[in-house]
Amino acid sequence: MIDYKERENYIKVVCEGVFAIEKLPGQCEQLLSHTSWKQDIGILFDFSNFDFGEIDLNISRRVVNQYQEVSELLGEGKIGLLMKSSLGFGLGRQFQIISEDKGHRKIEVFSNEQQALEWLLTAAVI
Repeated sequence: MIDYKERENYIKVVCEGVFAIEKLPGQCEQLLSHTSWKQDIGILFDFSNFDFGEIDLNISRRVVNQYQEVSELLGEGKIGLLMKSSLGFGLGRQFQIISEDKGHRKIEVFSNEQQALEWLLTAAVI
């Protein structure tokens, strides 16, 4: 589910179901074609009720590669990953670290939605 939070000006994407890498391109297209989509907007991906299944390091790298393919379309907006399980948090950090190694620095992982929103909605200090 994609929900544009107009007052705060960010998009919340609630992810549910079981992870399948072959679904990622379609999910990215769904986000980029959403009526509220605009480049550089902050995005909070809520993985609170998501089953990561059998993800390993190789799959994490493939996810990062797919992210790289759309990162220019996403622009400079921050991306927050909300994880409730320890496994999800660890996988989110793995994604963040691999992404940072490839030059993407605006991704953070959180277990608390309020902290995620505070970070997402705070302007970057340069």
